[in-house]
Amino acid sequence: MAKYRYADHGKDETQQSGDLTVRPGYNVTVVKPVFRAKDSAIIFRPLPAIDNGEPIPYRYTTAPNDFTDWIRTYPAVSYAGAGKTQYSFILYDVAAGIEQADQNPYIIMRNAIAAAVKEGSVPGEWNTLILGNPPVLPKPSTLTFIRAIVYSCGNTLYVGKNKVPLGAAKKDKLVIVKLSKSALKSMQSQLNEVNSGYVGDPYDYENSMKYGDPTFPLSGGRFIRIMNRENLEKEEVLEMEEGDIFSGARSSDETEFKPKGYVSFIEKNLVLAGKKTKITPSIPDKVWESI
Repeated sequence: MAKYRYADHGKDETQQSGDLTVRPGYNVTVVKPVFRAKDSAIIFRPLPAIDNGEPIPYRYTTAPNDFTDWIRTYPAVSYAGAGKTQYSFILYDVAAGIEQADQNPYIIMRNAIAAAVKEGSVPGEWNTLILGNPPVLPKPSTLTFIRAIVYSCGNTLYVGKNKVPLGAAKKDKLVIVKLSKSALKSMQSQLNEVNSGYVGDPYDYENSMKYGDPTFPLSGGRFIRIMNRENLEKEEVLEMEEGDIFSGARSSDETEFKPKGYVSFIEKNLVLAGKKTKITPSIPDKVWESI
């Protein structure tokens, strides 16, 4: 079987009621960010890839996207269907090379319907399949999967008195964080940033990369915090001094402006509600052995 490698296969090629991205029966908990909640974010500590039974650094080289197998991105569809019958699924395994995009049944079907809708050769009711808001048959995109320990997601906090981060308790299932294309975007660019002032060993990723190695070693690592930009503005207000609120200028369209997209932070300490804590991403050996 072909081996997955992010640099080759993690390319952008293209309210969920059914998640078919993981086969039923697998002992896995899939965590999807919840950004609708007030001031919400997802905070997780990615786990390292394993080679010959040992954890390894997060990338092979400093080349863009040359990550080891701690992260995978697949061509996928999210929220296909209508009403309460919607599904998300991976289109094909890019590493196996068995199916190409032009051979995939969903892509073939959607392209044919989209062409017919554009030509006007089908009944008007078919338009919602492609042009609806949202469409019944959404465009293929990507989904990214990361093995991780989760510290916070939406309004759910997994750290605190008598709490254990999700994925770190002995009886926890394997935790996989699932990110959409837009949620991955800013994090991915940060993971590829080289430390421009470093002149040492390029394979010393803790120093050669601007944000260090988020997965390795177990005694180090980073927290990855992703939130939508609207919640980021609220967090920035918490840091303002009293006089600062009167120092700006009014925008003519500020009442209509709503920040879009997501922003990510790669951090050495856990940040909650805009405040830095003393909690680090270090994973004790006994915890690593249990997961």
